[in-house]
Amino acid sequence: MRHSALLGVLACAITACSGCPSPPDPLGSPAPDVVIVPAFAPPSLAPRLSEGFTKPLDPKLWTQWTHNLAALKSSAQTSSSGLNIELETYGRAAEEVSVVAVAWNPVQDFLGEVVRLEFELDWLEDSNASYLSAGLALVPETAPLSGDPRDHAEVTHLSFIGAGMGANVRRELLVQRKGQEVFRDSEGWPETGRDGRTLKTVRLSLTLTGSMMKIEEAGRPPVSVPVGLGFARGRVVLYVASHSNSMRRALRFTHLELRVLAAIPATSETSADGL
Repeated sequence: MRHSALLGVLACAITACSGCPSPPDPLGSPAPDVVIVPAFAPPSLAPRLSEGFTKPLDPKLWTQWTHNLAALKSSAQTSSSGLNIELETYGRAAEEVSVVAVAWNPVQDFLGEVVRLEFELDWLEDSNASYLSAGLALVPETAPLSGDPRDHAEVTHLSFIGAGMGANVRRELLVQRKGQEVFRDSEGWPETGRDGRTLKTVRLSLTLTGSMMKIEEAGRPPVSVPVGLGFARGRVVLYVASHSNSMRRALRFTHLELRVLAAIPATSETSADGL
């Protein structure tokens, strides 16, 4: 009897029959499950950039400049409340536009990744926002970090612009390629909301999928943009601009974030509505 039982155990070990009990795992743990990573998956949940502007900007990571502004007529200072930007344009020529800008130096891949940019702005001007604008611009990596970033032949900028004679504003996205406007969204202005709207603090996001974009703002319907940037690699710029002969006015950026949502496969056609 003992001899027969021993033969049975040996047979099971040699043939690995399905009806025989498995020997215990000497390490006491099962084999790990196989994880299949989809082709269109977020590489990381952590943002690539998350800046609150509460500390001095590292000159290795940030470039700051002014355009058409005399000395002492502007400032851009970080504080516990954010990046405070002021400018005064009294005495400037009528055709001049003055700019204070800050760019994040690292170059980003806008065609190989789904990227979401988000910024928060405190609109501090409460009396006269005429010809005042502030927002975010995306420029090619070869573009000089100087002048008005909106003047580049290839550029996309999302901004708030003074509307009317008071402190009201309107929102606008403009995409330009080879010096020509290819898309503009102004929420129906001036036919709709000609006098603009009041603005205190706003958080705005722009998602780029390679061939499309999407604008999102709390309390307002999202806008799908059926065009892409027109360039593969570029930089992120925050700016405040004003036409001539204006008193000193101030705005504040309190947040800037860049987050990679997914890698874009070479053959992917990603819909902005599908994000």
